[in-house]
Amino acid sequence: MLVDARLEHLPDSFIADINNGIEKRIEYHADLMRQWNKWMDEYVSGETIIRTIKFDVTTKQYSLKSVEERYVREKTAKDFREAVEWLTTIKGAHAAVVGDVQRGTYYVRVRAESRRPEIPLVFKALLFFMPEIEFSAEAVSPAFPLNK
Repeated sequence: MLVDARLEHLPDSFIADINNGIEKRIEYHADLMRQWNKWMDEYVSGETIIRTIKFDVTTKQYSLKSVEERYVREKTAKDFREAVEWLTTIKGAHAAVVGDVQRGTYYVRVRAESRRPEIPLVFKALLFFMPEIEFSAEAVSPAFPLNK
């Protein structure tokens, strides 16, 4: 089962950081979830895609990197819109192999989150009030039956 998703909006501070040369990273999690009536929903399988962007202020180019399972893809872009389009769109994420799942009702959940860069432990105690997650978004598909 392949999943396509698009993050519609990036925070202004996130875009400003990119244009100031700060490397930014978004993690996408495309998960197939099994729906249960009287119990918590079950994670079946999924894929994590990590997209990274960095603007080089001297060459005026965006360095783009995507880590999908064991594959790493890198490219550069001069146009900001092209770079953001690539950063906010995933196509063909492998949520599951449909023949391997049991009969039941399922849905697809896609989460996107950006974490702040790691800070040294010495400063972590002083900056305990800073959230680790810069922003996050989640989308859930309607439920559908499989293998019925």
